[in-house]
Amino acid sequence: MGVMEQSCPHYRPAHQRVWRFTWAALSLLFILWFFIVLGVNHCTKQTNPKVDCAVPGLGVFSFQPLRENPLLGPARRTLVRFGALDPRKNSVLKEQWRIVTCIPLHAGLFHILVNLLTLIFVGAHLEREYGTLTVVAIWLASAIGGGLWSAILLVPENISVGASFPTMGLVGCTLVDMLLYGDLYVNKLVAAYSLFVVSGLHIVIGLMPNVDNWGHVGGFISGFFVSLLVLTRVEPRCMTEVEGGVAVKKRIDLGFKRRIEIYRRPLRIGGTMVVALGYILAMLAIASGGDRQKNCNWCQNLNCVETRFWDCPPVRHWRLPKKVVCKVRFRSPPGLSLIHI
Repeated sequence: MGVMEQSCPHYRPAHQRVWRFTWAALSLLFILWFFIVLGVNHCTKQTNPKVDCAVPGLGVFSFQPLRENPLLGPARRTLVRFGALDPRKNSVLKEQWRIVTCIPLHAGLFHILVNLLTLIFVGAHLEREYGTLTVVAIWLASAIGGGLWSAILLVPENISVGASFPTMGLVGCTLVDMLLYGDLYVNKLVAAYSLFVVSGLHIVIGLMPNVDNWGHVGGFISGFFVSLLVLTRVEPRCMTEVEGGVAVKKRIDLGFKRRIEIYRRPLRIGGTMVVALGYILAMLAIASGGDRQKNCNWCQNLNCVETRFWDCPPVRHWRLPKKVVCKVRFRSPPGLSLIHI
């Protein structure tokens, strides 16, 4: 009895199957939510539209003044109303749910254009190689990781949306793919240059109001280390047992063991420890409350950099109020003596 081995180009494991409309559907939801936020913001009702609103001809969908929001988007208070990260609310009001609600929010038109183009091209490439389930899991983990970083290091007077945090996680995922399976890239230099340009655009946007570069850094690191744990290229092989020139039995060999190099094991162990420890420490820091960057004077440089084109919120470091002890002193009226029993 012999065994005949050949490739199975049409077979994909369950975790590597692709749903073709993943990123198109996500992009459509992001665009819809962006216009809902703009509609609720309604700049023409807040101020004098001819003087203050950008592109007042759009009516209800007009943008805030460029000095307030250079990305062509809604006001800060509207973004906070829809769940943007706000350190004052995270620490004092215990609104940690903003780590999740900030994910679908974009700061402006430029922000959503850059983010969706990156999401479609980078996400679609990874999805073809590793499947929808794997890439979406990395996207979600990066979103939470970026939100945790931003919630901890965001300056108290600033706010941040989080739609581009998971996108930077996909950039970190692509970097892991290049490091582990770079020999499968047709032109590795072009791929590296594309990642550099995409990262640069997101960093520049993160220096503007309402977007936080600490969230970009957290999303990138989360996506990088989570990808070390889950990314594995599998090439299924069709194994056919032949007896007397007749195919007796067919089976599919996924070949996980022989396709996971030895050096991947310590990377997986180290990645698991870093990811778990990072998420736990970040959650504990947020749960403890307070301004976590009160001893970090340079952290604000990644939140917002003021220029002659836009204004950044003033930075005022603060602490949670300590317990207040009230001392009440009683004074007896004249002529009345207190009797101690």
